[in-house]
Amino acid sequence: MEPESGNLFRELGRTPVRIDRPMNRLPAQLQPAAVGRRWPLFALAFVAVYGVRFSDIASALALASNFFVALPPDNQYLHASPLGPLLAWLLGLAGWPAITLYYLAWTVAATSAAVHALMRPWESAEERGAALILFSLAPLWLTLLTYLDSSSSQVLLFYALLLLEPGAAFAGLLAFLLVASHREQGSIILLLHLFLRRPPPARAIAIVFGAVLALAAVHLLLGQLVGLSGSRADTLAETLDRCIRFNLLQPVGFVLFALNWFLGVLALAGHHRLLDGRAWIVVVIALAVASVTTDTTRVTTLVGLPLLFWTVERVVASGLWRNFRYWPVLVALCFLQVDRAIWSDPAPVVTDSNWIPFLETLDELRREE
Repeated sequence: MEPESGNLFRELGRTPVRIDRPMNRLPAQLQPAAVGRRWPLFALAFVAVYGVRFSDIASALALASNFFVALPPDNQYLHASPLGPLLAWLLGLAGWPAITLYYLAWTVAATSAAVHALMRPWESAEERGAALILFSLAPLWLTLLTYLDSSSSQVLLFYALLLLEPGAAFAGLLAFLLVASHREQGSIILLLHLFLRRPPPARAIAIVFGAVLALAAVHLLLGQLVGLSGSRADTLAETLDRCIRFNLLQPVGFVLFALNWFLGVLALAGHHRLLDGRAWIVVVIALAVASVTTDTTRVTTLVGLPLLFWTVERVVASGLWRNFRYWPVLVALCFLQVDRAIWSDPAPVVTDSNWIPFLETLDELRREE
């Protein structure tokens, strides 16, 4: 993709976009370029506000202790996301401090790769900053922190690296690692990636080959587990009634909390016809997949990764963002994120800051030592 030109008028499809550059009226420290240049501070501020949380530290510790001994039936679906736990077991990690640092390392790597993938197409600091701010309106960063010990950071890392347009062989390896990180999410993400971006044939074939190889490897790996009796399909069957009641029959809350403020970016792109029919099909698929899961915000955000990057690229390339003069408001909205889940009855749970649950979990872990 070529960087945005300096033209003040742009024709995108049948909709002319007028660019008046009112951002020039803002002080330099309030413009997107400031966020682009200081993105590590932006990231640290987000961590300071929201903290981190374990999604299931007991299972993470058990998998790291011996990956080949099956978890209790209700948690056995976690074995289908083997890369992170298997590597932790191979490294001999034990205890919650080591596991915490291990998954924090994945999170830092994933965040750095995603920011690099966001900024790489653009030459100017203000374009890079605009891309980061628009992308951060989605609850992805909150997802990484709220589900620290999950496969979320691995999924983001390998997909972000795939966006750097590597050679066919490396693309195949990344596809393998992505599916090995999370079998179902990785497979769907790769399908949507191929559908949206239509990479060159050699790279596309390598991606498909890597994904199929990973599916076979995960299947063989699961066959080596002792005591495995459940699967993700069993989990789906057990939670289907809850998903229907709290997702499909409460569509407004489900959709609003699926992508948070990024729905506004989609609306803006749709209004100016920056997205074609393929992108809207991806929106429907991401929401459909999330509707039959319990961690709805997390699943929508991760399965929708191809859509998030694609939409931001289209909006930044249009130059339309230059007309917005209230960038500090958008930055503030990046720090107002929530996560929605339907872990149990009687209603969906919407959470934001992770500090109190994290400290409570640490206290429990210390007492168990």
